[in-house]
Amino acid sequence: MDSADANSSASEGANVTIVPGRSPASEILGAIDSVLRSGLPGLSVRVPLTQGDSRREALAALCEAEPRVMIGEARLGPALLEIEMPARARPAPRTLGAIAAVLRDKGLAAVEVAVPGRYGALGARGRLRATVSGSGKRTLRAAEVGLRSTSSRGALGPPAKGDLAAERAEHLRHRARSATMRARMDSNAHRLSRERLQTRHERARLRLAERRLGESGAGEWLRWRSRNVARRAAGLPGAVRSASSSARAFARRARRYAVDRRRSRKLQA
Repeated sequence: MDSADANSSASEGANVTIVPGRSPASEILGAIDSVLRSGLPGLSVRVPLTQGDSRREALAALCEAEPRVMIGEARLGPALLEIEMPARARPAPRTLGAIAAVLRDKGLAAVEVAVPGRYGALGARGRLRATVSGSGKRTLRAAEVGLRSTSSRGALGPPAKGDLAAERAEHLRHRARSATMRARMDSNAHRLSRERLQTRHERARLRLAERRLGESGAGEWLRWRSRNVARRAAGLPGAVRSASSSARAFARRARRYAVDRRRSRKLQA
Protein backbone atom coordinates (compact mmCIF):
# COMPACT_ATOMS: atom_id res chain seq x y z
CA MET A 1 0.00 0.00 0.00
CA ASP A 2 1.48 3.37 -1.04
CA SER A 3 1.58 6.56 1.05
CA ALA A 4 -1.62 7.96 -0.48
CA ASP A 5 -3.58 4.85 0.49
CA ALA A 6 -2.10 4.97 3.99
CA ASN A 7 -3.09 8.60 4.44
CA SER A 8 -6.62 7.90 3.19
CA SER A 9 -7.03 4.96 5.58
CA ALA A 10 -5.69 6.99 8.47
CA SER A 11 -8.12 9.83 7.76
CA GLU A 12 -11.01 7.88 9.27
CA GLY A 13 -11.64 5.24 11.91
CA ALA A 14 -10.62 4.86 15.53
CA ASN A 15 -8.23 2.46 17.23
CA VAL A 16 -8.83 1.66 20.89
CA THR A 17 -6.10 -0.07 22.89
CA ILE A 18 -7.20 -1.61 26.17
CA VAL A 19 -4.29 -1.91 28.60
CA PRO A 20 -4.97 -5.20 30.42
CA GLY A 21 -2.59 -4.80 33.36
CA ARG A 22 -3.47 -7.38 36.01
CA SER A 23 -7.19 -7.29 35.34
CA PRO A 24 -9.00 -10.63 34.97
CA ALA A 25 -10.42 -11.74 31.66
CA SER A 26 -13.98 -10.89 32.72
CA GLU A 27 -13.02 -7.28 33.42
CA ILE A 28 -11.22 -6.96 30.08
CA LEU A 29 -14.24 -8.43 28.32
CA GLY A 30 -16.45 -5.80 29.98
CA ALA A 31 -14.16 -3.05 28.69
CA ILE A 32 -14.31 -4.50 25.15
CA ASP A 33 -18.11 -4.63 25.28
CA SER A 34 -18.29 -1.01 26.51
CA VAL A 35 -16.05 0.19 23.67
CA LEU A 36 -17.98 -1.71 21.00
CA ARG A 37 -21.25 -0.08 22.16
CA SER A 38 -19.84 3.39 21.46
CA GLY A 39 -20.86 3.27 17.80
CA LEU A 40 -17.78 5.03 16.40
CA PRO A 41 -17.29 4.46 12.65
CA GLY A 42 -14.33 2.29 11.66
CA LEU A 43 -13.76 1.11 15.23
CA SER A 44 -10.99 -1.40 16.01
CA VAL A 45 -10.17 -2.74 19.48
CA ARG A 46 -6.83 -4.20 20.51
CA VAL A 47 -5.87 -5.98 23.74
CA PRO A 48 -2.07 -6.46 23.88
CA LEU A 49 -1.68 -9.81 25.63
CA THR A 50 1.49 -11.89 25.27
CA GLN A 51 1.53 -15.41 23.88
CA GLY A 52 1.96 -17.12 27.24
CA ASP A 53 -0.79 -15.19 29.00
CA SER A 54 -3.63 -17.45 30.14
CA ARG A 55 -6.17 -14.69 29.52
CA ARG A 56 -5.32 -14.53 25.82
CA GLU A 57 -6.80 -17.88 24.90
CA ALA A 58 -10.04 -17.26 26.80
CA LEU A 59 -10.56 -13.79 25.29
CA ALA A 60 -9.61 -14.98 21.79
CA ALA A 61 -12.23 -17.72 22.00
CA LEU A 62 -14.89 -15.30 23.22
CA CYS A 63 -14.10 -12.58 20.64
CA GLU A 64 -13.48 -14.89 17.70
CA ALA A 65 -16.76 -13.93 16.01
CA GLU A 66 -16.06 -10.18 16.34
CA PRO A 67 -13.75 -8.96 13.54
CA ARG A 68 -13.24 -5.56 15.16
CA VAL A 69 -11.43 -7.06 18.18
CA MET A 70 -7.83 -8.26 18.06
CA ILE A 71 -6.24 -10.13 20.96
CA GLY A 72 -2.45 -10.15 20.75
CA GLU A 73 0.67 -8.05 20.40
CA ALA A 74 0.20 -7.13 16.74
CA ARG A 75 -0.38 -3.49 15.88
CA LEU A 76 -3.54 -2.10 14.37
CA GLY A 77 -3.60 -0.18 11.11
CA PRO A 78 -3.36 3.62 11.02
CA ALA A 79 -6.45 5.57 12.12
CA LEU A 80 -7.43 9.15 12.70
CA LEU A 81 -8.22 8.65 16.39
CA GLU A 82 -6.02 6.66 18.76
CA ILE A 83 -7.43 5.86 22.20
CA GLU A 84 -5.72 4.09 25.08
CA MET A 85 -7.54 3.20 28.26
CA PRO A 86 -7.19 0.82 31.24
CA ALA A 87 -9.28 -2.33 31.45
CA ARG A 88 -11.29 -1.05 34.40
CA ALA A 89 -12.65 1.91 32.40
CA ARG A 90 -16.28 1.71 31.34
CA PRO A 91 -17.07 4.34 28.69
CA ALA A 92 -20.75 5.05 28.11
CA PRO A 93 -22.14 4.84 24.55
CA ARG A 94 -21.61 8.58 24.16
CA THR A 95 -18.18 8.84 25.83
CA LEU A 96 -15.85 8.16 22.92
CA GLY A 97 -17.99 10.21 20.55
CA ALA A 98 -17.94 13.15 22.95
CA ILE A 99 -14.14 12.95 23.26
CA ALA A 100 -13.78 12.81 19.47
CA ALA A 101 -16.07 15.86 19.18
CA VAL A 102 -13.92 17.83 21.64
CA LEU A 103 -10.77 16.95 19.70
CA ARG A 104 -12.39 17.94 16.41
CA ASP A 105 -14.05 21.17 17.57
CA LYS A 106 -11.09 22.48 19.60
CA GLY A 107 -8.38 21.32 17.19
CA LEU A 108 -6.47 19.56 19.98
CA ALA A 109 -3.85 16.86 19.73
CA ALA A 110 -4.66 14.98 22.94
CA VAL A 111 -7.43 14.68 25.50
CA GLU A 112 -7.05 12.91 28.83
CA VAL A 113 -9.83 11.82 31.16
CA ALA A 114 -9.13 10.45 34.63
CA VAL A 115 -10.94 7.16 35.17
CA PRO A 116 -13.03 7.48 38.36
CA GLY A 117 -12.14 5.24 41.25
CA ARG A 118 -9.55 4.82 43.97
CA TYR A 119 -6.60 4.88 41.57
CA GLY A 120 -7.84 7.42 39.07
CA ALA A 121 -4.93 9.83 39.50
CA LEU A 122 -2.03 7.37 39.28
CA GLY A 123 -0.48 8.42 35.97
CA ALA A 124 -1.38 6.98 32.57
CA ARG A 125 -2.62 3.69 34.04
CA GLY A 126 -5.59 5.50 35.53
CA ARG A 127 -6.43 7.70 32.53
CA LEU A 128 -8.15 7.39 29.18
CA ARG A 129 -6.02 9.15 26.55
CA ALA A 130 -7.16 10.05 23.03
CA THR A 131 -4.75 11.48 20.42
CA VAL A 132 -5.16 12.88 16.91
CA SER A 133 -3.20 15.18 14.65
CA GLY A 134 -3.39 18.67 16.05
CA SER A 135 -1.91 20.88 18.71
CA GLY A 136 -2.62 21.33 22.38
CA LYS A 137 -3.82 19.15 25.19
CA ARG A 138 -6.85 19.23 27.46
CA THR A 139 -7.96 17.32 30.54
CA LEU A 140 -11.65 16.57 30.94
CA ARG A 141 -13.62 15.44 33.94
CA ALA A 142 -15.17 11.99 33.80
CA ALA A 143 -18.66 13.42 34.40
CA GLU A 144 -18.39 15.65 31.31
CA VAL A 145 -18.19 12.67 28.94
CA GLY A 146 -19.94 10.03 31.05
CA LEU A 147 -16.84 7.91 31.74
CA ARG A 148 -17.22 5.34 34.50
CA SER A 149 -15.24 2.43 35.87
CA THR A 150 -15.77 -0.94 37.53
CA SER A 151 -15.81 0.79 40.92
CA SER A 152 -18.39 3.42 39.95
CA ARG A 153 -21.70 3.32 41.78
CA GLY A 154 -25.06 4.93 41.26
CA ALA A 155 -26.72 6.13 38.09
CA LEU A 156 -25.00 7.13 34.89
CA GLY A 157 -23.85 10.68 34.32
CA PRO A 158 -25.93 13.40 32.67
CA PRO A 159 -27.11 12.65 29.11
CA ALA A 160 -25.71 14.46 26.10
CA LYS A 161 -26.92 18.01 25.46
CA GLY A 162 -29.64 18.36 22.86
CA ASP A 163 -31.00 14.89 23.52
CA LEU A 164 -34.59 14.31 24.60
CA ALA A 165 -33.31 12.66 27.79
CA ALA A 166 -31.23 15.77 28.52
CA GLU A 167 -34.24 18.04 28.04
CA ARG A 168 -36.32 15.84 30.34
CA ALA A 169 -33.57 15.83 32.97
CA GLU A 170 -33.32 19.63 32.78
CA HIS A 171 -37.10 19.95 33.10
CA LEU A 172 -37.14 17.66 36.13
CA ARG A 173 -34.24 19.61 37.67
CA HIS A 174 -36.14 22.89 37.32
CA ARG A 175 -39.30 21.28 38.74
CA ALA A 176 -37.35 20.01 41.73
CA ARG A 177 -35.80 23.43 42.25
CA SER A 178 -39.23 25.08 42.03
CA ALA A 179 -40.65 22.62 44.56
CA THR A 180 -37.71 23.30 46.88
CA MET A 181 -38.18 27.07 46.65
CA ARG A 182 -41.93 26.70 47.22
CA ALA A 183 -41.36 24.57 50.30
CA ARG A 184 -38.81 27.08 51.57
CA MET A 185 -41.26 29.95 51.03
CA ASP A 186 -44.00 28.06 52.90
CA SER A 187 -41.59 27.36 55.75
CA ASN A 188 -40.63 31.04 55.98
CA ALA A 189 -44.32 32.05 55.94
CA HIS A 190 -45.10 29.63 58.77
CA ARG A 191 -42.12 30.91 60.71
CA LEU A 192 -43.22 34.54 60.22
CA SER A 193 -46.76 33.83 61.37
CA ARG A 194 -45.46 31.91 64.40
CA GLU A 195 -43.17 34.78 65.37
CA ARG A 196 -45.97 37.32 64.94
CA LEU A 197 -48.29 35.26 67.12
CA GLN A 198 -45.58 34.88 69.73
CA THR A 199 -44.98 38.66 69.69
CA ARG A 200 -48.69 39.32 70.17
CA HIS A 201 -48.81 36.90 73.10
CA GLU A 202 -45.79 38.54 74.70
CA ARG A 203 -47.31 41.98 74.23
CA ALA A 204 -50.64 40.90 75.71
CA ARG A 205 -48.90 39.25 78.65
CA LEU A 206 -46.88 42.42 79.30
CA ARG A 207 -49.98 44.63 79.20
CA LEU A 208 -51.84 42.30 81.55
CA ALA A 209 -48.92 42.38 83.97
CA GLU A 210 -48.79 46.18 83.83
CA ARG A 211 -52.55 46.42 84.42
CA ARG A 212 -52.35 44.18 87.45
CA LEU A 213 -49.43 46.22 88.71
CA GLY A 214 -51.37 49.44 88.20
CA GLU A 215 -54.34 48.11 90.15
CA SER A 216 -52.14 47.47 93.17
CA GLY A 217 -51.89 51.19 94.11
CA ALA A 218 -52.44 54.82 93.05
CA GLY A 219 -48.75 55.47 92.29
CA GLU A 220 -48.38 52.34 90.22
CA TRP A 221 -51.63 53.16 88.40
CA LEU A 222 -50.33 56.64 87.48
CA ARG A 223 -47.03 55.21 86.24
CA TRP A 224 -48.88 52.58 84.21
CA ARG A 225 -51.16 55.19 82.58
CA SER A 226 -48.21 57.48 81.86
CA ARG A 227 -46.34 54.59 80.19
CA ASN A 228 -49.38 53.84 78.03
CA VAL A 229 -49.74 57.50 77.03
CA ALA A 230 -46.03 57.75 76.23
CA ARG A 231 -46.18 54.55 74.16
CA ARG A 232 -49.11 55.84 72.15
CA ALA A 233 -47.48 59.24 71.70
CA ALA A 234 -44.32 57.55 70.43
CA GLY A 235 -46.38 55.65 67.87
CA LEU A 236 -48.13 58.77 66.54
CA PRO A 237 -45.35 59.80 64.03
CA GLY A 238 -45.37 56.33 62.48
CA ALA A 239 -49.15 56.36 62.22
CA VAL A 240 -49.05 59.83 60.63
CA ARG A 241 -46.40 58.69 58.11
CA SER A 242 -48.43 55.59 57.26
CA ALA A 243 -51.61 57.62 56.80
CA SER A 244 -49.84 60.21 54.61
CA SER A 245 -48.25 57.44 52.50
CA SER A 246 -51.65 55.80 52.02
CA ALA A 247 -53.19 59.16 51.10
CA ARG A 248 -50.44 59.86 48.53
CA ALA A 249 -50.83 56.39 47.02
CA PHE A 250 -54.60 56.88 46.78
CA ALA A 251 -54.10 60.30 45.18
CA ARG A 252 -51.69 58.84 42.60
CA ARG A 253 -54.14 56.07 41.70
CA ALA A 254 -57.02 58.54 41.46
CA ARG A 255 -54.97 60.90 39.26
CA ARG A 256 -53.86 58.05 37.01
CA TYR A 257 -57.44 56.83 36.74
CA ALA A 258 -58.67 60.32 35.84
CA VAL A 259 -55.96 60.77 33.19
CA ASP A 260 -56.76 57.39 31.65
CA ARG A 261 -60.48 58.20 31.53
CA ARG A 262 -59.76 61.58 29.91
CA ARG A 263 -57.52 59.98 27.26
CA SER A 264 -60.04 57.27 26.52
CA ARG A 265 -62.81 59.85 26.05
CA LYS A 266 -60.61 61.86 23.66
CA LEU A 267 -59.88 58.75 21.64
CA GLN A 268 -63.58 57.85 21.49
CA ALA A 269 -64.46 61.36 20.37
